[in-house]
Amino acid sequence: MAVFLLLLGLSVQQRARYMLPVYPLFALFVAASVTAAASRARSLLRIHATILVVVFATASTVGAWLLLAPRPIAGASMSAFLSATPWERASLVGVVIAGPAIALWALLAHRSPSRALAWIAGTLALVFLLGTGIYSASQPSSNSIRAFANHVRGSLERDAPIMAFPDAGLIFDLYLDRSIVEVPRRDRVARRLESPAAGEVLMRVGDWAYFRRSAHPSWCSIGDVELESRSYVLLGSYR
Repeated sequence: MAVFLLLLGLSVQQRARYMLPVYPLFALFVAASVTAAASRARSLLRIHATILVVVFATASTVGAWLLLAPRPIAGASMSAFLSATPWERASLVGVVIAGPAIALWALLAHRSPSRALAWIAGTLALVFLLGTGIYSASQPSSNSIRAFANHVRGSLERDAPIMAFPDAGLIFDLYLDRSIVEVPRRDRVARRLESPAAGEVLMRVGDWAYFRRSAHPSWCSIGDVELESRSYVLLGSYR
C-alpha cells in the first residue's frame, strides 16, 4: 500500500477508483504477513495462491495483447502504451508477468506470504516507474496545455480556486498554479452558471454546450485545450 500510495500520489491523474482493485489483494496479504502462525495455515496459502494465479493469468493476457496489438487504438486508455517502442512494451510486459510469477513461487516454495507481498510491491513500483516514462513520452498535449495556461493565466482571479466539473486531471492544477475543486453534482454547477460570472469553471466542451442554454450571459470561454481525446473549456467573465 505504501508503494502504491507514494507512486500514485506523484501522478497527475489521481482518482479514488484507482485504489479499489488493490484493497482486497493487499488486505489478505498483509493480514497473513503480520500473523506468523496463521500465515502458514493451508487455507490462507490456498487463498493467496489463487489470487496470484489470477493476477498472473490476467497479466499474461494483457501483456500478450499489449505485445501483439497491431496499432494504437484512438481514445483507448492504453493507447499510450500501444504506441511505445517494442522494447519498452516488452520491458513493461516482462515485469508485469515476472513479478506475480516469482511471488507465486515464493509463496509455494517458502510458504511465505511476506515474501510474496514484497515481490508484488516491487513489481508495482517497477510498473509505475516504467509506465510513467512511456506515458509521459507519448503526451504531445503537454505543449498545448502550456500554451493554454500561458494564455489564460492573466485572466484568472488571484488565489481563487477553479471549479471543475465533473473532474479535471491534476495537470491543470500544476500548469495553472491554482487549486482545482472537483464538483461531481450537475445541479451545483448549474446554479453556479445561472448566477453572474464570478471566478472560473473548468469543464468539457460537451458539458458547456449543455449548460450554455441556461447560463448567465456574463459567462464566456476564456480558453480551451485538447488533452488526449478530451476537449476542455475554461469559463470566466468577460474582461
